[in-house]
Amino acid sequence: MRKLRVPRLLGFAFLLACMAGLQPPPAAVSDFTFYVDINSSATSDCQPQSTGICAGQCAIPTCGTQGAPCHTIQHAINIADCTIGSNTALEADVLVAA
Repeated sequence: MRKLRVPRLLGFAFLLACMAGLQPPPAAVSDFTFYVDINSSATSDCQPQSTGICAGQCAIPTCGTQGAPCHTIQHAINIADCTIGSNTALEADVLVAA
């Protein structure tokens, strides 16, 4: 077995350090997930207002869950906006059935 020379060992360590920097960032994790299906009849009257207060039934939405997806994307977006509010640290996903 050959002995590794110091320059080769340093070169190998440098290569490993460079490759470690190429790791992808962690996947984003959403705080809320809302569902949409065009075949669903569920709708919501939740409407975000310019004052930051939401009108309608937003605290317990009538759609947006897997069991009762919203009929339109806009309903799910409105619920997501009202759920998140002004907290910019929160994120939401809207999943649409094709």
